[in-house]
Amino acid sequence: MDFSLGSTSLSSFVPTLAIPSLDIIIVAGIFIVFLFDALRSGAAHAGAVTLSLAVLYMLLDALPSSALLASYAAGIASTYAQIGILGVLFVLAFLLTNRIIDGGFAESGGFLQAILAALGATAAILVLWHSLPQLMALWDFNALINAIFAEGYRFWWILASLGLIAFARASA
Repeated sequence: MDFSLGSTSLSSFVPTLAIPSLDIIIVAGIFIVFLFDALRSGAAHAGAVTLSLAVLYMLLDALPSSALLASYAAGIASTYAQIGILGVLFVLAFLLTNRIIDGGFAESGGFLQAILAALGATAAILVLWHSLPQLMALWDFNALINAIFAEGYRFWWILASLGLIAFARASA
């Protein structure tokens, strides 16, 4: 059966679907992980991640002037070693933050709560990613995502992510 329309085929009327960039797949993957986690167990983990990223940023700011670790931190030049330190500090901040706020969120939430928590956590991760040159050296997103999470919008994204997490908690 031929669906051609004279000299033009039907496929010329259907826009070509471009394969999404790897950046969009990464952002969507982060969102989907938090969405399924929030559907399963509520917004507590997304809230803990969002708040632990703020704590991580404060820890990284204080690390170069810390009493015992300043000389060690200054001597680390490798990007991958710096990312390893980021990972250790993030895990520590997450465990402490999760322990602090564990009882404040519902055990499981609805779909709206899960979407809000996932959006808040995804935005917080992308803001922190764009704030740290070590992470940008690991993966530099495309120009659109870099423009959306640029330094001029960082304040608003942090405020929005905290607001989304707070609203997800309140809607439980």
